[in-house]
Amino acid sequence: MRPLHQLAPDPAGDDIRIISARPDDAERCSEILYASTLGQRYYPTRSMLKKAVTAGIRNDYFFLAVSGGTICGFIWFAAKGAFALYPYLHIIVVDDRFRKLGIGKKLLDHYEDECLRLGGGLRGRSYLVVSEDNPGAQSLYSSMGYRKVSELPGLFRKNFNEILMTKTILRAEKK
Repeated sequence: MRPLHQLAPDPAGDDIRIISARPDDAERCSEILYASTLGQRYYPTRSMLKKAVTAGIRNDYFFLAVSGGTICGFIWFAAKGAFALYPYLHIIVVDDRFRKLGIGKKLLDHYEDECLRLGGGLRGRSYLVVSEDNPGAQSLYSSMGYRKVSELPGLFRKNFNEILMTKTILRAEKK
């Protein structure tokens, strides 16, 4: 079993590994998510959040960014979660202590590689939604080639709007 709480990762982020999550990682992933604006907004209780994370680890694709045994962040997606055809990035979150180290980009790169692997082809398509009031995430997605498709007023919460984004992922661009 991997230890969950250890020293901070290398500040350069060079030692970050992306690995598959296991059910015993649900507690730490829940802590990271609950401490974030995303977790606070969309999961009103810790128990609700932990149930969702546990189900995600068991039923979907769930990968961890790990450094020296410490879980720094994670990405959770469904292979055919968008229109029952395309990968849908459900959640990507990085522990506040490890932001601005390139961990989110590494997780997103891994997600895109998985999209191509699962699709078995030279190209694939990905979808995600991002909160209208999360410019940091929007900037990351845009810098990686995602484009805005539509605004979705009140999709998950009455007074919060989401933005649907998509990207065509090309194997040739991933090399």
